[in-house]
Amino acid sequence: MFSMTSPDASLDVQALEQPGKGNRRLLDQFAYRYTRMQDDMGARLIPAILGALGEDVAAMSALDRLDRLEQLAWLPSADEWSELRRIRNEFTHDYPETSQDKV
Repeated sequence: MFSMTSPDASLDVQALEQPGKGNRRLLDQFAYRYTRMQDDMGARLIPAILGALGEDVAAMSALDRLDRLEQLAWLPSADEWSELRRIRNEFTHDYPETSQDKV
């Protein structure tokens, strides 16, 4: 069984097949908070930064905003952000069928 309280915790198939109530809550909270962080940064933080820099964010798509932040050296890589967003979407909407898929 895995536990985030142990630094050398291992994630195994059995722990995912039958997670305890505490681990289910932990995984649910992680998924929820990661999703919220991504959503809030995209909807609030990024437009606020660009707006403070005098950019007209109303006319920009989300990708344009990321590209502009990269051009202004506020974001190391728009592509990396897009990849994190893709992972967020996959993580949020993926429902693995087998225990091996879960690991």
